[in-house]
Amino acid sequence: MLKIHKINRRTYPNFVHHLYSVLFEAGITPHSFSDSSDDENRKEWRLPSDVILKDKVGKVIIYIEQHLTEDLSLNKLADEIELSKYQLIRGFQKEEGTTPWKFLVHKRIENVKKLLEDGMSPGQAAVESGFYDQSHMNKAFREATGQTPKEYQEKNFKNKN
Repeated sequence: MLKIHKINRRTYPNFVHHLYSVLFEAGITPHSFSDSSDDENRKEWRLPSDVILKDKVGKVIIYIEQHLTEDLSLNKLADEIELSKYQLIRGFQKEEGTTPWKFLVHKRIENVKKLLEDGMSPGQAAVESGFYDQSHMNKAFREATGQTPKEYQEKNFKNKN
């Protein structure tokens, strides 16, 4: 069992870095030790903010994938992880390199591609993927792929035959 004695404040950052490295290698999510500014005797354990952010963004991604066809708003996503919509946008951008809305549209387009390859009509694929209507899907699809859904479908059917 590892015993940790009083740590000198100058060596604390190096110790924490080393401890985090050991815990990550062991597959354990580390917690950081934080002194409360109001009371020197009160100490609390908390997750580092970057770990919390990754966890919350991961939860949003899972939520989006599970509710892809529903009407999802930024407020609804932010409420799911108990952040403001602005914190969600900044955190999502930091972790994923894109906004939650662009991520959602990308996932819906991927779903449309699968449905079109299976022979579904573009209008039905739009509804099944959560787009408002076919014209909304056409615009997003063309921006993402450079072709219309019908062109994409015909190209994939020719390749299958």
